[in-house]
Amino acid sequence: MFRSILLNMPLRFLLAAMCIWLALSFIIVGPSAAQTASSETMARWAVHNPANEKGPDYDQLDIFLANFGQKRRSGTTFAYEAMRKSDKDFLLQYAQFLQGLPVSQLNKDQQLAYWLNLHNTYALLEAANAYPLRRVKELVTSDEHAWQRKDLVVEGETLSLSDIGNEILARHWDNQNVIYGLYLPARGGPAVTPRAFRASTVHKELEKIGSRFVNSSKSVDADGRSIEVSELYRLNSAVFDGQDKKVIAHLKRLAKSRLAGKLEEAESIDDYFFNWKLNEHRIRQSSPGGNLSRGGGGFGS
Repeated sequence: MFRSILLNMPLRFLLAAMCIWLALSFIIVGPSAAQTASSETMARWAVHNPANEKGPDYDQLDIFLANFGQKRRSGTTFAYEAMRKSDKDFLLQYAQFLQGLPVSQLNKDQQLAYWLNLHNTYALLEAANAYPLRRVKELVTSDEHAWQRKDLVVEGETLSLSDIGNEILARHWDNQNVIYGLYLPARGGPAVTPRAFRASTVHKELEKIGSRFVNSSKSVDADGRSIEVSELYRLNSAVFDGQDKKVIAHLKRLAKSRLAGKLEEAESIDDYFFNWKLNEHRIRQSSPGGNLSRGGGGFGS
């Protein structure tokens, strides 16, 4: 009977009935459970304690990074082979230590330093585990590889390295420079200082790293209205709301006179480039790891 009514109903009435049904469905059902869960999960990372004056102690991480990292003019490199042979376990244990900290009790600057240090500790561990790397790009960008796996657990929430950059940092910090503090095991990445970030200096340090990167040959190739930029900006597109104009405005803000002139007419991004070669240096004998206490640190300044 219902089928007969539908077949004989004028088309305009049928369309009107369908529109009413869809509207009622949206009102009743509302956002999907997955959307609500995602929104709630990300909103929880806005919780912080402005009165907290005592953040995590990163001294042990500093020792590790000094042992295996090397600051060069073109960027930062790491001795992955030596790291894998002698002290890779420290990275795992330090990442576990960081995951156990009460992040929601930190103030905003302490949280920013925390998320960058957690990301970089675990990213180094993944690079060391995958050494000798042959496909660095795949390690970072493939859906099945390290940057996309939800291996981290912070305050009961499972997270990936990509979640830290494109969800937590992009949504909760109005600072586009955060992308320059995220370590990538590639020569095309920013020259992240081989030292842990600290709350008191994190914004100044990110600005310095960003300025150096933007004005290097690794950032932008400008010629007229269309420009080519580093794939770093596509990997972190959430920070710029996926908009070319916001990337270009950011580049113009950090550009020094020589580059600024080339960017004057820039309106759109034509293509991306990146050097995915492993940012590695080798040492004959690994630096002694005996100074590294297993398990991390605690709280300090």
